[in-house]
Amino acid sequence: MLTKINFGFLFFLLATMFCYVKAFSQSDTIYLDELDNPVSKIKFYTKEQSSIYSGTRYSSDTLVLQTLRLNYMYDKMPLISKERLFNFLSSNYKLDTTKTIVIHYTNTLKNPKDYPNRTPVYKFDSLNNTYKLLKYHNAGNLDLTLGVSGHMHAQNYSAIMYGYKQCIKYHRKKNEELSVLHLYAKNEGFPLEEKGLEWYLDKNQFIKGFFKKFNTVSNIVIIQPNGEFYVQYCSSKYDYASLIAKHKWGTHKTEFLREIEFLNED
Repeated sequence: MLTKINFGFLFFLLATMFCYVKAFSQSDTIYLDELDNPVSKIKFYTKEQSSIYSGTRYSSDTLVLQTLRLNYMYDKMPLISKERLFNFLSSNYKLDTTKTIVIHYTNTLKNPKDYPNRTPVYKFDSLNNTYKLLKYHNAGNLDLTLGVSGHMHAQNYSAIMYGYKQCIKYHRKKNEELSVLHLYAKNEGFPLEEKGLEWYLDKNQFIKGFFKKFNTVSNIVIIQPNGEFYVQYCSSKYDYASLIAKHKWGTHKTEFLREIEFLNED
């Protein structure tokens, strides 16, 4: 199993490379995997082109750093971690941990005036660099022949309110199967009490830190009573309904484990 490089060592490594920058040409690029270990260019792009991974590029005048991050993953937490997590969720949010737990996570709830007036669409290249910003959604403006590998809809205030209400309505039919929780890390003026919304503060950002292993912020976490879990950081090839379906869990998990093992073969 791969071991994660210490971040202090990584920064030392990069600093050393910059000190000897004269030895590099302007086209020199360092490729790192999701564990921040160096990989070949071929390995990087093979993984980056899969649904499991996405890439990020950092550049200076003399060096380019390209890193991989997981879009989503399946795993199982150790028993001691499961007990710690379940105790936190039941004591702080009164969740029934005998059911499948679904956490919808929002890093920052903004003041309504800080959301866009419309719902813009961001288009990205294969390394998640913004390709173009559209003022509003128009399917005819999305030309995937221009080097665009994906797009994202940035929600405005009305869309967020509508999405939350639809989420509550959808999960109300699944109360016997699921324990659903909406969490946020920061609130910069979103009127939760005024609107009667059941979004809860992630106390001490415990959940954010718990699932931060390979990426910055998760947006969906699904946890089974036995400690198996799915965490989604970015996009996923699985639709939400199939992710929470019990009969699909084993199939999706097995498919993920096989693919990630194949992508990480030497």
